[in-house]
Amino acid sequence: MSVKRFCRTPIKRFCQMAYMKLALPSSLENHYETLRLLYTDCQVVHGNLEITHLSGNPDLSFLQGIVEVQGYVLVAHVSVKLVPLDNLRIIRGSQLYSSNYSLAVLDNQGLETLRLRSLKGQLKYKHVCVSCSELRAQISAVACFFLFFSASGANCHPACENRCWGETEQDCQTLTRIICSGCQRCKGRLLSDCCHKQCAAGCTGPKDSDCLACRHFNDSGLCKEACPPATIYDTVIFQSKPNPDKRFSFGATCVKKCPCKDSAVSSWCNYKPDGTETQKCEKCEGDCAKGGTQMRLLLTFIGNFTIRSFLKCTKIFGSLAFRAQSYLYIDAWPEKWSNLSVFENLKVIRGRMLYMGVFSLAIQNLHIQSLGLRSLRSVSGGLVLLYNNSQLCYTDSVPWDTVLHPTQGPQHIVGLNRDPKVCGR
Repeated sequence: MSVKRFCRTPIKRFCQMAYMKLALPSSLENHYETLRLLYTDCQVVHGNLEITHLSGNPDLSFLQGIVEVQGYVLVAHVSVKLVPLDNLRIIRGSQLYSSNYSLAVLDNQGLETLRLRSLKGQLKYKHVCVSCSELRAQISAVACFFLFFSASGANCHPACENRCWGETEQDCQTLTRIICSGCQRCKGRLLSDCCHKQCAAGCTGPKDSDCLACRHFNDSGLCKEACPPATIYDTVIFQSKPNPDKRFSFGATCVKKCPCKDSAVSSWCNYKPDGTETQKCEKCEGDCAKGGTQMRLLLTFIGNFTIRSFLKCTKIFGSLAFRAQSYLYIDAWPEKWSNLSVFENLKVIRGRMLYMGVFSLAIQNLHIQSLGLRSLRSVSGGLVLLYNNSQLCYTDSVPWDTVLHPTQGPQHIVGLNRDPKVCGR
């Protein structure tokens, strides 16, 4: 996937944040597949980029399209030789790993190269943590909002002047701050090489449309200090009027409409529960529609603790109606129960909050024979995991194309359940 200049690409693919940290929610194989589904075709990570628990020689080319990370980047428990974040230009650090680090590289055995050849913006020395004796690159010098590495196990290319992320000339660290003449960012040492004041991570020219990344907000390819407001002042009639070009801030991007329930980044609203409009996209508390009321969280987690309330049940009198605003995760279930039919009236899983920041629906390590979720019509916001349920049949008959919203793609992981050939007997 080729990546054009950030500010000249107003339509960017957002992807949701992960919040697994060092946890391994399922198997190693599923973990790789989870990362692949999360970050394929992703340019802007709306949250944290967590690259963990990778070994062998997996195809990590899906990481090469990532241009911007809003939160932190964590590379940990990785034994691959190369992490190809070739096009990552800026780590904003809106969230910090362990409350301190926007870039954390920890406990990696065999990792030789962090190919961050495009990284130029928004990193401070105190927000960088690199701890790995096997890592080829070591911090050699740092300035505010600027980071570069130099090779210790192998020499940089002569053109890099001992500032590089790898061995080739393409891996040289590009300087965009400490060489500037009287400006914050530049593309060279001359005064005429200065970037626009709204640029971060360098530029290709002097205009606000020439930035490689925006310091504050990207509004359809133009870097601005703020998104266009909801009202503007009309000097003809001497009063305020609605602005037809108003935008809402979504991270560091100005958008016409906040991502709603069919989005790959969960649901975001520009209305408060009382119907008041805001200019910032925030996590929805109710429906996305104007005036949506806050809905009580009915269903989130079924595990070893909450399952105790079901253990002595043989019948449930009446009916249960569920609408999961958050996620449904089950990893323990009474062995006498062959399905999840107690949730047969569950229709929607919205995924406004996700298990480990990743899953909307996860069923693993159960002895059920079928799901029994016959009313389920929609799962959005996150991935679906059906794994290691040794007696589970009919997983291939679920209409994933209609249950998962089309914008999410094939976002389900199904494996180590009962062999479909045995189920058909």
